[in-house]
Amino acid sequence: MQRIIPLYNETSGKLLPWIIAFMVYIATLALGGGMLLGNIASLWQSGLEGHISVVLPATNSIGLDADRAPTPTRPDANQLAEEIAKKIAAIDGVIAAQPLSNDDIVKLLEPWLGSAAEQSQALPVPQLIDVVIASNDDATVNAITAEIEKLNPNIDIDDHQIWQRQFAQLTNALRSVAWAIILIVAATASVIVAYGTKTTLAAHHDIIAILNLIGARDDLIIQQFHYWTRSNGQRGVLIGTLLALLTLAALAYFGKDIRFLGAGLAFYEWLLLLLVPALGLLIVNLTGRMTVQRQLRAML
Repeated sequence: MQRIIPLYNETSGKLLPWIIAFMVYIATLALGGGMLLGNIASLWQSGLEGHISVVLPATNSIGLDADRAPTPTRPDANQLAEEIAKKIAAIDGVIAAQPLSNDDIVKLLEPWLGSAAEQSQALPVPQLIDVVIASNDDATVNAITAEIEKLNPNIDIDDHQIWQRQFAQLTNALRSVAWAIILIVAATASVIVAYGTKTTLAAHHDIIAILNLIGARDDLIIQQFHYWTRSNGQRGVLIGTLLALLTLAALAYFGKDIRFLGAGLAFYEWLLLLLVPALGLLIVNLTGRMTVQRQLRAML
């Protein structure tokens, strides 16, 4: 396309692609982060679905007999856990009840204690029983609770429902924040493109007036500015998208061994990220064209 108006020497034209790139970068990261949070929540909730933890305190009397020592040793605790697990497994709706081995407990403590977790036998660590039920229905949970109450009221039951609800509320709130960021970025980008276009139009007011006097149609002027806006938008969107994808790919690569980042993004979710640059181009093109049309009507 022949360049009649010298738009490409403007400072605003040099800055606009980088501003658009920053906006696209932030919006893409927000969308990717929102999808990642959803995957993390689904991964954690699916891993705990149908599971109940029975916690035998490390201290206090937890035996089935009143004459047991107040602080049982680990072998005693393991034996008690086996006995309690058998009673729980006999309840309707319970698929399995298995006490966690010492190795399992060490693995649970490793993220918090590191190598010191191997010395957990010398620590007052509770004995845990993993109970698998057909579904998290209240009848099965209540039956397990009643059986535990008969055995010993000091034994705790954690059905994970409370913290799962809290975690779900937290992730939903963070995802809402991510969508709010995307909307704010889209609105801000629209305002910036409109302002940049207005500034450039004002800077070339005399040239536009001369072109109008010699019979140039408004469509010609609109095409000049539209091509300028579109080329700046394309460069900015391309830069922002590449930087965002590289950032997310680096996060996925370096975070693959981190437990809560292991959820990652599915292939179709990576494709969904391309909606951001597509939306960015749409906003730039529509805002630029509408701004030029409105300003030309006011100027001429």
